[in-house]
Amino acid sequence: MDKKLQNKLYKKYPNIFKQRKLPMSQTCMCWGISCSRGWANIIDRICSILEIVNPEIEFIQIKEKFGLLAIYADNTNENGRFLLECAESMSGNTCEICGEYGKIRDLPWILTLCDDCYSKNKSHIMKSLPIGSTPILKGKEAKDFTKKEKANRNKVVSNKTIREALKSVKKLFTK
Repeated sequence: MDKKLQNKLYKKYPNIFKQRKLPMSQTCMCWGISCSRGWANIIDRICSILEIVNPEIEFIQIKEKFGLLAIYADNTNENGRFLLECAESMSGNTCEICGEYGKIRDLPWILTLCDDCYSKNKSHIMKSLPIGSTPILKGKEAKDFTKKEKANRNKVVSNKTIREALKSVKKLFTK
């Protein structure tokens, strides 16, 4: 995830991300959030609920693993573990590059991508080159992708599935 977006999450949820300042001998959070920006909304929404239902939780690692968002944490309670499982499930339907609806793709490595990001990056993926947080595009494709990415960044929630799932989860914990 790019540093600007990562730092925004750190600033918004300092207690959840407090291990980011610890050395690598104590936590993996020192390496930052190791997934692309498309899952930032999932992380943001989960953190907002975790602050209420599991305030003592601390993330020790966030990464992509087998095409899904993997969040490891200390001090989790039953509610916190449930929410982390929800985040993992939601990531399986969310493109990790742009945040739109995606599906798990079994390529040289497993990724969750929308049709658009998959087709734009297929040749790079098939050569087993790392994608990074944005696809490798040139000319008009790059401009079109940048417009789409900016529009997604301005959305409060980019994926209807995430919004509905988190509303349901929040209702469970605020009764």
